[in-house]
This record gives sequence, structure tokens and C-alpha cells, in this order.
Amino acid sequence: MRNKKPKTDCQGDVWGWTAPPPTPTYEYKLATCTGCRATVKVLQAAPPRCPKCIEVGDYVRSFDFPYQRDIDGPRACYVEGAVSAIVKAGESFVCPLSGTATSGFNSDRYVICATLAVFGGQARPGEGRYYFPPVNGTPTLFGNLTNHVERI
Repeated sequence: MRNKKPKTDCQGDVWGWTAPPPTPTYEYKLATCTGCRATVKVLQAAPPRCPKCIEVGDYVRSFDFPYQRDIDGPRACYVEGAVSAIVKAGESFVCPLSGTATSGFNSDRYVICATLAVFGGQARPGEGRYYFPPVNGTPTLFGNLTNHVERI
């Protein structure tokens, strides 16, 4: 039987009726037996990961404009790279290459170490540069939510 309300993921996007829920992964945890006090390995399900959530280590594409997601052609503007950190609002980030620190941001930000930068459809030098797009789900000035960064 279908649910009357579609499920939403942690970023607020609606999953379609055909989208499956995230598959849980399993890992072992050490636990102490309450009876004999022996230490045993227990199979524990890790919390499922939302398919749209972005974490440190993910390879992502960050688009410059919310309405433009071309990856080729003259209107393509994006950066690709690995997420090095997620900086909380008010914190600063120290670049490991230059040692310079950013000032505190007014919202949570991804720290992307770029491997490819494309502006106006042309690849530009961007390797090793850091970009700081807002975390998906951050409210914008006009009441929308940001969703410019996608895992690839």
C-alpha cells in the first residue's frame, strides 16, 4: 500500500514514489556480555546514509548558479573536487597549502579542493584551489534552499 505523503530526505527534497530508501550498512561493535562479562563482537546496523547528503571525502560538483546545471557548452559554470571539510557558521578554515585562514562564514560551508574548474564552458586552472559553497539546505535571501552541490 502506498503512503499518502511522499517521504523526504534530510535536505527536504521529495523522493519519488519509485525511489528506494537508503540501504543500511553493517559494522561490528565490541560489547560486554551482561552475564559472563566477556567481550564479544556484535553486528550493528549503521544509520542509513541519505543519497543526497554530502560528507567529507565525497567527490562533488558545485554549480555557480541554481538555475543552470549545464556541464558542457558556453553556459557551463562549476567546480569539481573532493570535500575536504565542512565548516560551521562562525568558524574559520586554515588552508593546508598556504597557511592562510578564512574569516568566519555566516552559514555552514563545504570546503572543496578543486580538481576541475569550468567557467563559461572553458576549463580553467583550478587544481588545488579551495571553494566554499554553502551547505545544501541553507536558506537563501528569497526563501529558497540552496542545492548547488551534488555528489558525482
